[in-house]
Amino acid sequence: HLQDVSEDSLVQSIEAHDRKNFVFVQSLTDTFNLTYQAKTFSLTTDSDIRSLYDYLYQRELDVADPFTGDSYADEIKHVLSRDSEGNYVSSVIRIYVGPTTSYELDNNGLEFMRSELDANVPEIFIENFTVSSTGGHVLTSVTVNEIQKTQITSTLIAILFAGLIMCVLIEKFSIAGFGNQLPTNVRDIFNDYSNYRKDNITINDKAELLIESIVLVFLVLALAFSIAAVGLIGLSVMVFLTAFKGITNEHQLGEAFHEALPFTALLGVFFAIVAVIADQELFLPIFEYVFDQPEDMRPIMFYIANGFLSAVSDNVFVATVYINGLVEKIPVVNEEFNNLAIAINVGTNIPSIATPNGQAAFLFLLTSAVAPLINLSYLRMVYMALPYTIVLSIVGYIAISINL
Repeated sequence: HLQDVSEDSLVQSIEAHDRKNFVFVQSLTDTFNLTYQAKTFSLTTDSDIRSLYDYLYQRELDVADPFTGDSYADEIKHVLSRDSEGNYVSSVIRIYVGPTTSYELDNNGLEFMRSELDANVPEIFIENFTVSSTGGHVLTSVTVNEIQKTQITSTLIAILFAGLIMCVLIEKFSIAGFGNQLPTNVRDIFNDYSNYRKDNITINDKAELLIESIVLVFLVLALAFSIAAVGLIGLSVMVFLTAFKGITNEHQLGEAFHEALPFTALLGVFFAIVAVIADQELFLPIFEYVFDQPEDMRPIMFYIANGFLSAVSDNVFVATVYINGLVEKIPVVNEEFNNLAIAINVGTNIPSIATPNGQAAFLFLLTSAVAPLINLSYLRMVYMALPYTIVLSIVGYIAISINL
């Protein structure tokens, strides 16, 4: 009769009725000095752990699985690898997870689980070893995310190639006002001015061009990686340029704002209009009608509805309204939500090129000082964008039909 006197033990006593048939040995905990309680300083050393691994590898005769006949040594090799020199180089750590009150085992919960697993890996492991998370739940999460990325990528690649092919064909066959040759007298003027600039350029001019190039690279990278709010990035560009180019007189900055004044005024009016549309929920009946369609038809219907509304309104505004409406109808982690979100984004960015107000870049060009010089009007921009609108909208429709 062996009495366990520890206060927190779940086993109070162990009794052997036929003591002659039992061989009493020391437990693994005592043999290898394993710490079974949470302590600030563990009493277990690296040598103790290595001895335990060696012991498990040597148990060739003890059958661990009666169905397969594998010994303990065979079983341990599935989770612990030892090289030819006897060094243990890799191991498998099994973690059992399940739903909690905060996270179900859906895609959102699986993503949270993966982030928690990665965060719990000690930094010393990351620096010295390769740590990989795998298993049924992890593979499910990775597969779902990769499928979504593939859907988006294949749709965008199809539209990109269609756009590039259209550029070549439209220029080659002079369609919709494209493909015009530059008049010789105008080209001579450009050449003369270019030669004049080359002959009279100074070191200060070269330094300013270098500064502007560096700031341009900063602007592209800052917007690409969203290092700050767009307004702060724009403000930082102004600060960098004025500081490094030595501009201290505010009157020298006035010309920089003249170009944007018409565009800014038009945006102010436009935002007032869309604010009324949002407040009166004028787009809500269209959204409700599209959402009431059969599930397999929703991506196409959302693509068409968003494309039309973006062309007559503003693509960013329409996308915001529809994504917010989608959040109220479908859980964000739902696969249908992801498909509809893709359809909405493609619809608000491709068919919206039909009109200048659909794309802010076109609207800025229309209100710039260059527009009257090249006889660029609203209707002319619609006419020039028409081939792209037709072809890219059809390609987007086909891509969404196939991928979603």
